[in-house]
Amino acid sequence: FETYKNVTQDIRDQLNADAEAVQIILTWIDNDIYSTIDACPNACEMWKAIERLK
Repeated sequence: FETYKNVTQDIRDQLNADAEAVQIILTWIDNDIYSTIDACPNACEMWKAIERLK
């Protein structure tokens, strides 16, 4: 079972970058599209969902 503590530093760096990207996206979006992207599993999927709304 993998946890944050026992994965490689590269994976930790990726997880941290994704978490930061998610925070930036959630801060940037309007409330009316929050519910559309709230269920997305990562920042990449959030961005794709936002792009589809354009």
